[in-house]
Amino acid sequence: MTYSGTTQLRRFLNNPKVRKVLNTKPLEQGFSLIELVVVVAVLAVLAAVALPAFLNVNKDAQIAAAKNTLATIVKECSVSDSRNGSTLPTDTKADDGKLNGFNNITGNASTCYNASLIATNATIPSFFIAYSVSDGTAIRTCSTTATTYNAGCFTNSTLSTAVAYGTAINNASW
Repeated sequence: MTYSGTTQLRRFLNNPKVRKVLNTKPLEQGFSLIELVVVVAVLAVLAAVALPAFLNVNKDAQIAAAKNTLATIVKECSVSDSRNGSTLPTDTKADDGKLNGFNNITGNASTCYNASLIATNATIPSFFIAYSVSDGTAIRTCSTTATTYNAGCFTNSTLSTAVAYGTAINNASW
């Protein structure tokens, strides 16, 4: 399509960019309402699926730190014992830091081979470890209350069944 008229106007109107703008029909730009609603719905579904996984990340980190600290205490105690050093719980360095959500590490007054981390509130389990010097076995137990977040606490030593949320249990395993 070409336009007649003055030369300057003709050149302007025959410019490919100007012709594209003039030939574009109204309402051909942007997204339709249906497209926007579909995008919002998809985002809402993704958020609903991902949100529960992120809600307990902090508690999972607290539990992992507690378990690692208890295991480190037993390892440190074993190394110290093999070097004819102290096995007193107060001499271990693994519990020098503060663990959020737990009281300080407590243990049998005579040996650091038995240690426990007691949760400061009912939102996470308490963890215990007892190491046998004679046969090298470690017994790891946990206890929960009815309102506890039970991640990492299992009903038995096979670690096959997690403690159900809201179930009070003693002598579970981790």
